[in-house]
Amino acid sequence: MIKFILTPYDVLFFGNAKPFDRGSDATSIFPPLPNSLTSSIFAKMYHLKDVKHKKEIPLINAVYGPFIEKSDQIYFPSPQDIIIDEQEIKYLKILTHFEDSLLDINNTDIEDNISSLLWLEGDSDKNIKSFQGYISQTGIKKWYDNKKIDKNDLLSLEDIYEKEERLFINIENNTGTTKNEDGLFRVSFIGLKKNINFVFWIDFKLDNLKTYFENENQILQFYNKMPRILKLGGEDRAIYYECYIDDFTKMFDDLKSDDKKDNNLYEILFLTPG
Repeated sequence: MIKFILTPYDVLFFGNAKPFDRGSDATSIFPPLPNSLTSSIFAKMYHLKDVKHKKEIPLINAVYGPFIEKSDQIYFPSPQDIIIDEQEIKYLKILTHFEDSLLDINNTDIEDNISSLLWLEGDSDKNIKSFQGYISQTGIKKWYDNKKIDKNDLLSLEDIYEKEERLFINIENNTGTTKNEDGLFRVSFIGLKKNINFVFWIDFKLDNLKTYFENENQILQFYNKMPRILKLGGEDRAIYYECYIDDFTKMFDDLKSDDKKDNNLYEILFLTPG
């Protein structure tokens, strides 16, 4: 498995499934989807080694990410049961007992197919909101052990990137004027802040790459040849990368499942789109 650390030179744009017509506005999504980074990395194999992907012959076993790296610390999408109450960080509680309660789960549209709810104990306040951002590997360990999370364990989206809007004009080359009434359009790009990088792991399917590489070390040598540059995003912006052999799954060796969960309820944290 090879780990890629990706550092953009410029702002980036990542599209979604919605069509974009000139004359309308477009806003980059964040984070980019895993296939965006996978395609960018494999494009180098295609252009320099003529490695062609065939649906019936997969070239990868799995990909992990993209995640965020800041100052050698990896950050993952934060669990949705983390709540910010002004400056205090809290957890939503799993509520399973509804006797003598105003709540009746049978009034939901899921009827009796639900046995618990996530609930915030205490008084309601307009300043209480779910945390939208990233959590460090240390923070995930605390979350897993149900221990108190510190502010240093979290990165808000404002800490990671800022949006940069740019106006574009669709020019008719012969006349130097806009081609039509929809020739003016605006695009909102993503600019990573200082010391913020994307980090991504690829587990290559070596058996199907034997024609080009004898082992994973040869793949690493291929990607380590200068210049270590890829093109990423909707406008093929250049990014710099570093890569190493590293096993993503070993990052979570200290998270072991146990039999101490109440009522057979388990929390599942999805780190990438499923």
